[in-house]
Amino acid sequence: MVIYVGNISRDTTEEQLREAMTEYGPVNSIQIMHDTVSGQSLGIAFIQMPDKKRAQKAVQALNMTRMNGRTVMLCQTPDRMERRAHSILWTRVVKGVYSS
Repeated sequence: MVIYVGNISRDTTEEQLREAMTEYGPVNSIQIMHDTVSGQSLGIAFIQMPDKKRAQKAVQALNMTRMNGRTVMLCQTPDRMERRAHSILWTRVVKGVYSS
């Protein structure tokens, strides 16, 4: 399961996120998003955990808690295929393929 983490401090590291999440289960990957020009953190991260139940417990426990002086928000992201299907459908609707 992939978890979105928002409102993280620009100083938050992957190690700090991993430490908070591994309390609930193993972590496959952590990706903190950075601005391509400045290299600064955008204040969001994506964390992948293999066990969906443990990931849901982590979201419930850590959502709206304080980390590095900021209140972080966690939620489950849609599956990659689900996002892709939604994107394709939305593009067709916008282009008028499915308009009545």
